[in-house]
Amino acid sequence: STHFIESSIESSISEDQGILETLADALISLEYYLGQLELRRGADESVLDVADESLREIGYPAAVA
Repeated sequence: STHFIESSIESSISEDQGILETLADALISLEYYLGQLELRRGADESVLDVADESLREIGYPAAVA
């Protein structure tokens, strides 16, 4: 019984860590893109695809404008 509880907790922590890492990927992609826009450089819009994919992976699809 204790092993099951420990295993469940470890699984939950691992899942949460994966979600946080995926969210970090999305945020870093957005930060990079906005930084390029701020520097008035041709921002690579494919970076936004990484952010979109990351958000979809954690259940938050980006809204299409």
